[in-house]
Amino acid sequence: MKVCPSCGNRNLDQAKFCDACGASLESGMASVPYPPPVSAPPPAERAAPAPPLHAGGVQSAPEFPGQSRAVLRSEATGETFVLQPEKEAIIGRGDPARGLRPDITLNDDAALAQGVSRLHAKVIYQGGTFYLVDLNSTNSTYINGNRLVPQQFYSLRDGDTVELGKYRMRFALL
Repeated sequence: MKVCPSCGNRNLDQAKFCDACGASLESGMASVPYPPPVSAPPPAERAAPAPPLHAGGVQSAPEFPGQSRAVLRSEATGETFVLQPEKEAIIGRGDPARGLRPDITLNDDAALAQGVSRLHAKVIYQGGTFYLVDLNSTNSTYINGNRLVPQQFYSLRDGDTVELGKYRMRFALL
């Protein structure tokens, strides 16, 4: 356990910041400033149209004109997770026994060891932008080393490093 030098709170060994006061737990490191959150994205103006039916009643893959496609790539495993503009993606380790099944399940050994929560963060797409939101995770969420305020929307840019605790992923637009 790491003891916070500012308030004395006991934190997990892999924690970067104190859960109680937010002070840095890494020696010689000044407190990392928060990146500016953005206001909640505007609600979608209208739902994407249903994809057309082809012979045999099979739907073709949906098209999203003007919308981006993106991926998150795990630095620990190299696994790539496709982010779909029409679907919110919850990221975490999950817990099937408790019915917690994130859309992006990080079940490799590094995810637990590096502080990924069962339901850690989510990525949503609205108004032409992908946003990352921390879901009150135990070990925080970071974009390019900047700690996110839980439940705030932060826009993602091509090449951003996303950290769930210390578990690193790279965001890339396709």
